[in-house]
Amino acid sequence: MGSPINKPVSMDHLSDTHTKHRPPPVIWSVAGSDSSGGAGIQADIKTAHDFGVHAATVITAVTAQNSLKVSHIDVVSEQSFTQQFASLREDIPPAVIKIGLLASVAQVNTLTTLILSFTATCSATQPRPFVVLDPVQVASTGDVMAGEDVTAAIKNTLLPLVDLLTPNLVELACLTSSACGELTNGGDVDAQKTAAEYLLNQGCKGILVKGGHGNSQYAIDRYYGAGHAFSMSSMRRNTPHTHGTGCTLSSAISAAIAKGYQLDDALVLAKAYVNQGIRLAYPLGQGTGPVAHGGWPEQVADFPDISTIDNSTPKHQQTGFLPCNKQWLALYPVVPDVKWLSRLLQAGVKTIQLRIKNPAAADLETQVSEAVILGRRYQAQVFINDYWHLAIKYQAYGVHLGQEDLALADLQAIKIAGLRLGISTHGYHELLIAKQLKPSYIALGHIFPTQTKEMPSNPQGLDNLKRYVGLCEGMPTVAIGGISEQRVDAVQQTSVDGIAMVSAILQAPNWQSVTHTLLKKLLPTANDSVGEGQP
Repeated sequence: MGSPINKPVSMDHLSDTHTKHRPPPVIWSVAGSDSSGGAGIQADIKTAHDFGVHAATVITAVTAQNSLKVSHIDVVSEQSFTQQFASLREDIPPAVIKIGLLASVAQVNTLTTLILSFTATCSATQPRPFVVLDPVQVASTGDVMAGEDVTAAIKNTLLPLVDLLTPNLVELACLTSSACGELTNGGDVDAQKTAAEYLLNQGCKGILVKGGHGNSQYAIDRYYGAGHAFSMSSMRRNTPHTHGTGCTLSSAISAAIAKGYQLDDALVLAKAYVNQGIRLAYPLGQGTGPVAHGGWPEQVADFPDISTIDNSTPKHQQTGFLPCNKQWLALYPVVPDVKWLSRLLQAGVKTIQLRIKNPAAADLETQVSEAVILGRRYQAQVFINDYWHLAIKYQAYGVHLGQEDLALADLQAIKIAGLRLGISTHGYHELLIAKQLKPSYIALGHIFPTQTKEMPSNPQGLDNLKRYVGLCEGMPTVAIGGISEQRVDAVQQTSVDGIAMVSAILQAPNWQSVTHTLLKKLLPTANDSVGEGQP
């Protein structure tokens, strides 16, 4: 489950297409200007553009720097700083406020007052902006950017208003010097956890500890939130050209949240974006070159492994679950009882899921056993939703699990019993977790608004569906959520293997006609005859 965030924009912004009638979501970038163009405001604007987001800016300082050093920092006047906010506040409200370099205590205090004013005037239609703070302390050249008085002011006033803090190991040590010891060794997970808990207790809502300054072969970023923590691990690339990685990461997170992504997905996307930028980084000048801004990340190699905090270098499953017939996934109805399951199997459906929502149903076990028998009779792929212990008991063809069930189910027992496994996902973060388990298929949803169940995230849309299919690298995929008969053609264009349907069949005035039409379109090799034993 993704961490809860403010929902600043509608689901429509998940599409990459912005017409002249629909402006993109807005973030405010509060940061310093980098004359070399690699970090600060310049990096934020380039990142926002790649994500299809508009970046309005508040300049905190003008720096004179190149690839070798920062030679001068000119802090903007308090009046200029305040007026930039006032101009934006009256006309261009943000979905997210991304904060980088704060160059004076006065700036910290002004920004704190501004965020508090947003909190006081927020409403259901205009929620308080999500606040991301990248606590810039030292430039990649080694030059100090902010004094100890600024750090103290951030800790005392601004930190409780921050939704996500993104310190590197050096910045984490500065912010928690009184709470824990040495943190510059990226492998000291206990010290990082202690520091993160200290900052959470200070009022910060979530902390992403960046591992770029670590010394292991993996660059490991660790997220800590209230009751929720995980790590993102990628192989470290051997390149000196990393100028602007911190600014780019925090602005990528901000842009993704502004577009409506859950926080977990925004973190994964931003990590992949920075990995891509490091891979494409180029030399500029005689020193540290800038990270590249290469567009929306889509290459599988740029995406991290996801694991628990303590197991930061996950071991992928050596052997996956048994494969299913990918072609038969094409039409995949999800039904509430055996009566519907029997009807659709007779109609020629070859893959179907029994989803009984009430675990206390008196006939639960009977329905599961009957579903297994029907699946064998019609030589079909019948998946049992959630009730994996009953699926094992009656030797079902397969079981389907949601994300909340993965931690509770005995996956090894399911595998040993020879059952196939399908897993629900609702975004990048859950997709990467599911993929590491090597299931028989991955369900991708929900694509469109749906009324069949309460969903933890915004509708994913067709653009995301196409990207998710690409990340699955040929692993069977099924799209689910709000897919009507009229939307089937558009969904097929994403190259997804199967389409799960619920209301489109179960609530159709003539379900037989709809099923027949869908079978002809999606599963043309199915026999049109009705009766036992027909494939």
